[in-house]
Amino acid sequence: MSATPPDNDMGPDAPTTSTRSHRRTRNLTIIGALALVLVAGAVLVGVRTTGARSGALTCSAGGACLVGDTGPGGGTVFYVTSTPFACGTSTVAASCKYLEAAPAGWNGSVEPTAYWWLASQFGCPTSTTPSLGTGTAVGTGRQNRELITSSCSAANRLAISYTGPNGRTDWFFPAKDELTTLVNVTTAATNAGDTWGPALGLGSGRYLSSSENGATLAWNAIYPATASPGSYGKTIQLLIRPIRAF
Repeated sequence: MSATPPDNDMGPDAPTTSTRSHRRTRNLTIIGALALVLVAGAVLVGVRTTGARSGALTCSAGGACLVGDTGPGGGTVFYVTSTPFACGTSTVAASCKYLEAAPAGWNGSVEPTAYWWLASQFGCPTSTTPSLGTGTAVGTGRQNRELITSSCSAANRLAISYTGPNGRTDWFFPAKDELTTLVNVTTAATNAGDTWGPALGLGSGRYLSSSENGATLAWNAIYPATASPGSYGKTIQLLIRPIRAF
């Protein structure tokens, strides 16, 4: 993967015909421990010089996307890969190439916090937190949504009830690697002066993922990204930001 693509690099997914074009600058230099979150597939995040992208459709309308674009759900694209990843559920197979995060103010003016699991809050039949076999990789967040009993998880209830400005019903709170990518890339964009980073409005603190670390713990990630992911008890309240895959 080239750290600095040439100005005319359109990427494997860019349309070949042009009816309009626009220019976008990407300067996401990530230093030290934040170097790139490499998951399955080639992640197209890093230093992007000014270049033109042509096509009849914008990202939000179903065209090719760049990191920082507005996605079809009305959020901000933070993950782009040339190799599709599995993003379906146990009953519905699907493949995706992008992840977008819900926009700033998605649940009001203040970024909400929620519990991964709190039996006493919703009258669940047991006070014991279960081990549900949730995944951690990019693409598993959507399936985690199906595994977590929404009636006992305030975080899951918040995420799946969000429909966004475009009425999408497939939002979820991210798996560990999806969340780590979100905080790392947004931190890098903000540090590089790219306007979409601060515009996303992530709060300072730890964000909750949908991935378990055993029966009683769940993975989280801190924003701005200054440390590796950690895991806290499922009954500890942390920040939440829904995402969706497409």
